[in-house]
Amino acid sequence: MATKQHETAPDVESEIEKLKAQLEEKEKMLATQKAEAPQEATQQVEQKEELEKREQAEKAVAEIKTAPAKEQKTVSPSMTDADLVKDLQSVMTMDKPQQVKTLIYLAFKKGVRYSFSIAKQLKDPYLLDEFHDTLVDELYQQLLKKRKI
Repeated sequence: MATKQHETAPDVESEIEKLKAQLEEKEKMLATQKAEAPQEATQQVEQKEELEKREQAEKAVAEIKTAPAKEQKTVSPSMTDADLVKDLQSVMTMDKPQQVKTLIYLAFKKGVRYSFSIAKQLKDPYLLDEFHDTLVDELYQQLLKKRKI
């Protein structure tokens, strides 16, 4: 009987070693999955934000297209609706600081009313305030540069 116990002990020990190896392998797999999970979650959040931006742009474009003709023509007689829609869509895909810079550029290039109409369509009070503050500062600097004040 002693021999039977002695023979089974190495079998049990080898089986324990195999199980330990399997456990280590599964722990490594779990660690890898946990490391990949935040990256996947971040990608999903970014995709969701991008989709929301596109939907918001589409809504704003639809509002511009359905707005009364009088309101559209007061924006800028030299600009077409297509220009306004195109600029609005491109501004909507940017982050806030870039949006403000682009709106300032558009104000100097295509007119303050044109730029303001785009800013108003974004329906973001913070952005409107930043646009106003930056535009006032830029205009002030331009007037100083041209020695108008």
